Amino acid sequence: DSDSDGIPDGWEYCYAIYGMDDPTTVNHWAANPLNPWDVDYDGDRDGWYDRTSFDIPARQGTWDDRVFTPSGVVVQNGVGDLPFTNFMEYDNQTRPDLNDSDEDSRTFITTVENGAVVSHVRDYNYSDGREVFKYGSNPSDNDSDGDMLPDWYEYKMGWNESNDNFSSYIDIRVVWIDVATGGSCTTDTNSCLPLSQDGSGGTLARPDTEFTWFTLDPADPDDANQDPDQDGNWDCSGAGCSYEAYTNFQEFYAITTSEYASPNAVRLSGLTHDGMPVSEGWQFRASILGLGQSNELVLNYLKLDKFGGPDNQYAYIVDDKDTNFLIVDPSDDVVLMAGNRTDAWDIYYAGSPDTPPVRNVGEHEYGWYLLDFDDDHLAEGSNPKNWDTDGDWMNDWFEVRDDEEDGVRGDSSPIRYDSRQTS
Repeated sequence: DSDSDGIPDGWEYCYAIYGMDDPTTVNHWAANPLNPWDVDYDGDRDGWYDRTSFDIPARQGTWDDRVFTPSGVVVQNGVGDLPFTNFMEYDNQTRPDLNDSDEDSRTFITTVENGAVVSHVRDYNYSDGREVFKYGSNPSDNDSDGDMLPDWYEYKMGWNESNDNFSSYIDIRVVWIDVATGGSCTTDTNSCLPLSQDGSGGTLARPDTEFTWFTLDPADPDDANQDPDQDGNWDCSGAGCSYEAYTNFQEFYAITTSEYASPNAVRLSGLTHDGMPVSEGWQFRASILGLGQSNELVLNYLKLDKFGGPDNQYAYIVDDKDTNFLIVDPSDDVVLMAGNRTDAWDIYYAGSPDTPPVRNVGEHEYGWYLLDFDDDHLAEGSNPKNWDTDGDWMNDWFEVRDDEEDGVRGDSSPIRYDSRQTS
């Protein structure tokens, strides 16, 4: 450490880039083993530069083996830049030449006006410095808490800018009823369905919902096992009814089998990917979807687009506007997402909007952004904030379990609308 700045010479030599855009480095080497002042440079400008007086900084501390230990250091509220300096990069094992070392700024900000996409840009808010200062996650690990839910997904689904945390109080919790009486479903009733009923013998409508806390925090592994929207299953095959959850973890992978019911269960299952035991979420996702395998089109039950011919494994979301479960009226259906059509945004073959998108020219499925947050043509599972992701009146757990039972994934799906009259 020739300049005694606390950073080894080799690290500074490795990242000695001249003229990076930040004012601290525009006319300097971004790192220099002979310059002690470079500890305060932020060449990749990945700190927190747009703070307001209302922002509440995250707790500060260290990560070790995916466990966070508070340090007692407090970042004060207030306006003012917080550079993520070279020393901070070194201390957090991140790179000073990349503003997103763990590659979890993968989501997009999509603006829709009158049903059409008018803007679709990558969300770079989840930079290294902001992970530390604002969000409280690990900038060198894209699954900070090890819950097999990637940080970018928990950020996209969970971050509440108004509260400066990853929790929101929203109206999503399904109220299940005993159809025979119209009353609430409990362990003492004999039949439970996610519907609502206007009095005994009244119209069967979509279920009532209640407000509840929804939390997905990349620094908290416990929220993976929560089921805030209560779209699991009431099993009434015995003397009474018992509830089986469909957790946030299960929603992301669209699975209900007990063998893979939680991150710990997956790691103990003996499942392998490319000859290695599955311990990370990306391995699990690749394994169960067959990503990169010759039979991926058969195994991948979360792909969005239709691959021509008899392929029915594509996403399709509908707002059918029906008010009675027993009466299907397709005349006023509104299609929100369709994998057999191409969205007008970035369309290349403008004369063929009613055909599936062509991936290699950058086309998207119609309404893709509702399910695909990182533009990889795969749904991020079913929606943990919606008991019925595809709008077909069947709760997500039911469609996944029905799909799993015959051993062939994709013939029933929580991301593809099916008429409830289908046998």
